[in-house]
Amino acid sequence: MTIHALTTVMGAEDIQTAATVLTWVLGLIIAVGGASTVIIRMMSPFKVLKKRVDEHDKRLDKHDTFFAADKARMDKADETNKLILKAMLALVDHGIDGNNIERLKTTKTEINNYLINK
Repeated sequence: MTIHALTTVMGAEDIQTAATVLTWVLGLIIAVGGASTVIIRMMSPFKVLKKRVDEHDKRLDKHDTFFAADKARMDKADETNKLILKAMLALVDHGIDGNNIERLKTTKTEINNYLINK
């Protein structure tokens, strides 16, 4: 079918209206596609950032576990150091005046109990 035959069947005005509608529809499709591409590109850095934050959270949780274990170990070391200092003080007192045998016995019992319960 030629253009002349088409214009006689539909009319020039109908063809122009159809072309305009087709242009608008195709333009709308292109605009929506372009907008979706822009939105996807805009959201991409947020996805990368969220992934990094999640990885950092996992690492921090691991470090919290390590710090808790270190704190428990340091608390035990503090308790041991207190007993050692108490024993040393009892020995110094005994060395100065020869007395405080009872204190030495008490400290010995505390150290034995600590070592048994450790």
